[in-house]
Formats: sequence, structure tokens, C-alpha cells
Amino acid sequence: MFCTQCKIAYPAGQSVCRSCGAPLEDTPGNLTGSDDDPVELLRTPDIARLAVIRSLLESSGIPFTVFGEEGLRTFPLSMAGGFFNPSAIGAVIRVRRQDLPAARQLLEETVALDD
Repeated sequence: MFCTQCKIAYPAGQSVCRSCGAPLEDTPGNLTGSDDDPVELLRTPDIARLAVIRSLLESSGIPFTVFGEEGLRTFPLSMAGGFFNPSAIGAVIRVRRQDLPAARQLLEETVALDD
């Protein structure tokens, strides 16, 4: 299953994109998209790093969206037995396809992109 807007792949059984709410399709269709389509720039489980990246993008005038930030505010391990909390895998930062090269260069110059 694929999101018609974000172009994110989901396992079978999903019907709506968790990021944008768009309906999912069986085939990826045209994943090349337009220059205004959002694409993933970075995933990070670190709320402090997210704040730095957000500040850099804002100061550079690069529009972006963040999905999953609420998961960064939860404790990543459950209190019962230390099991991993899947909702705490991190936030996804997306930029317009046309802004991706500039955003990557900005982050490469200022923060490590090894997520």
C-alpha cells in the first residue's frame, strides 16, 4: 500500500496514511512526483537535534513539516521489563522535493546526517 500524497509505503491492511491522512493505493503509481511534493529529509529520535534542525531550516527559509514529534516526548522504554516503545522511533522531517538538495547541504554543513 502506498500513500497517494507522501508516497510512503505501508504494510497491507492499512487504508489511510498515518502522516497526512490521504488514502492508500495498492500500487505506487507515479512516485517521481512534482517539485512541491514533500520528501523525507531526515528521521531523528533526538528532540534536541530536531530543535536544532527546525531552527536551521526556519532561518534558511526552507519550508518543512515534522511528523511524529509527539513520539519524542514519550519515554522510549516501557516501565514493564524495558521493552522498546515503537511509538518513540523518532520524528520525520519533510521538505519540498525542490528544496531537498539545499536542505541536505545545509544540514551536512552544520549537523551530522547519520540517522
